Amino acid sequence: MRDDNAFSCMNNPFLIGKDNAIFSPHDELGFIVNNGDFVGNDAFIKRNVAINMLKSQSNMPIILNMGDSSTSGWHSDSLSRNGNNKSTAPYFHYKTYSDFMREKYPNTINAGISKYSSFQGAKYLALLLREFSQQDVYPTHVTMYFGNNDSVYSGIEDKTAIDGMQSSKENTVHRVSISDFKHNISEMIRLSHCYGARPVIIVPLRRYDWAPGLRSIKYSGEYEKGLQEIKSEKLRDELKKARDLYLEGKLEEAYEMDIFLPRIKERYVFTLRKIAKQQKADIIDLQKVSRSFQGPDFFCDYCHPIELANKLIFEEFLRMMNKKITRRKWNIFSSKNYSPDDIYPIW
Repeated sequence: MRDDNAFSCMNNPFLIGKDNAIFSPHDELGFIVNNGDFVGNDAFIKRNVAINMLKSQSNMPIILNMGDSSTSGWHSDSLSRNGNNKSTAPYFHYKTYSDFMREKYPNTINAGISKYSSFQGAKYLALLLREFSQQDVYPTHVTMYFGNNDSVYSGIEDKTAIDGMQSSKENTVHRVSISDFKHNISEMIRLSHCYGARPVIIVPLRRYDWAPGLRSIKYSGEYEKGLQEIKSEKLRDELKKARDLYLEGKLEEAYEMDIFLPRIKERYVFTLRKIAKQQKADIIDLQKVSRSFQGPDFFCDYCHPIELANKLIFEEFLRMMNKKITRRKWNIFSSKNYSPDDIYPIW
């Protein structure tokens, strides 16, 4: 394990800091939160407890929600700057879409992990599906909410920081390149199908009416500090330009130029829509119809949806659930004809 690289994919002056104290290094995933437990309504849930619950209610739909902090729930104003309550401070401030789902479908697992990209998401999904299947537990649905952290700035790509892989040939300053993002999401869809689950892409909601580079209203002074810590003069000037565009009311242009806050960019959104169409995957894409989901009624900060937005995601999921599908249920480890490619993601 390269401990010195465990968090280097988050080497972003606007995001790195004391919040890293809530993470622990992990050999395969780079880092995990709270020993890898799942997120409940108001506390973390031990993984073995969740699996035992799923085994006892196997006749009910099992919904596995994969994603980042927009899935786990996160509030940047509540993140402890002095280390107090470091493991729970930013969590459990509002209902996540998993919480809404759990009210109707008790076998809902919130496997969202703060700061995860699709690279980590695909690896984590493979790990969970293997572990679940060995306990004869098979999710009926797998949702994936990724893209915010993929398109954020990093001096080193996730695949290099975590797995030591070569950097992408394409020129990128993002944690995950577009081509790798496409591959990772496609892998999650393929893995879901391999284990008999129905994959559902959730396109991250975008908040345009938020100043570039501003992580927190409560700690707004951190912007100037972060700006000074950007080593590249070119990137520093681009962020300043994004701020100018924002003040001019050119919100979407400013949004696209701001690569320091983890807010999914249009190229990544387009990729999600293209994958869903090509692979005939279900997709929840609220802003494709309307971009009116803005402001504090829908977000607690720059990208994290709160109750009203999460309820809308849940309602779209319910409509999707009414579509008829044919579901396979089989234990991949008991099949005599399986290929290792059916189990492990390929990078």
